[in-house]
Amino acid sequence: MKCAAIALAFGAVLAAPAVEAAAVEAAHPREAALSEARKKWDELFPKIDVNKDSKLSREEVTAYMQSGHHLLTKAGKAEAIKDIKAKTIGEFGKLDRNGDGFLDEAEMAASDEKAKRNLRRRGSDDKKIDIDAYIVLKNPQFADDEATYVHFLALDLMDSWDKDTDGSLTFTEYDAMKEKERDNLSKFTKSENDEGMITISFGGPGEKEIAAIKAKDDSDFKDSDANSDEALDTSEFQGYLKSKGEAKWKAEVEEFFVFSDNNKDGVLEIEEVHHNADFFAVSKVLQHREALHSEL
Repeated sequence: MKCAAIALAFGAVLAAPAVEAAAVEAAHPREAALSEARKKWDELFPKIDVNKDSKLSREEVTAYMQSGHHLLTKAGKAEAIKDIKAKTIGEFGKLDRNGDGFLDEAEMAASDEKAKRNLRRRGSDDKKIDIDAYIVLKNPQFADDEATYVHFLALDLMDSWDKDTDGSLTFTEYDAMKEKERDNLSKFTKSENDEGMITISFGGPGEKEIAAIKAKDDSDFKDSDANSDEALDTSEFQGYLKSKGEAKWKAEVEEFFVFSDNNKDGVLEIEEVHHNADFFAVSKVLQHREALHSEL
């Protein structure tokens, strides 16, 4: 099993002449990147700290991470859509053959299958689509509410894994989906020596851990199979996805605190965030706008 390690050194850099500062940066080539990560957390910290007590609780971090998957605020949606719009505008322009800023049904026929499929599912074939609406068709995580997003996520995953196209997932089909997810698993380990050198290692779980994860996956299937017919219909699968998302948030938040709560008081201070900026740079918390779909 391959395992890559990133070793990062920490230490307070006191005010020094420019020459000394350059020497420090040369000695620690990652320091500039770490400094940038800390700046990002200086911006994120007050957004997560809802009660403004200068500490982050598990509840606050959980709420923030949930808001980044598909429970986006209007401001969050606008920010994310603006970024994607810049990347999508060329594609949209090629589809918009008459240049009126909208896609009609004929123009949408040249789009990709995901956008066309979601357009049909929403029953809006006859409506003209502007670029913002087109972005939402391609990114269901920007739907107006959790239920809508989970609904379209379930349909998308059914398209991929319901091999006999009977509208439900048998255990074999479900297990194939989960096996792919298990194959993609990775974990973090963190160690720190007496000189303050922190090493973060990335590697897959062992056989016993994989067996335990599979047992939990199998149990999830049984729990979600409300009518005990050994298959998950769309409604049951939606319930599974919702619970799966909640479980992922809980696990990610717990991982976040295990790595960063140095004094084990159950909350995070800004100093702890700065001290662990190397881990946060690869943490899912910094990728909080990633859709749940991309994790399954």
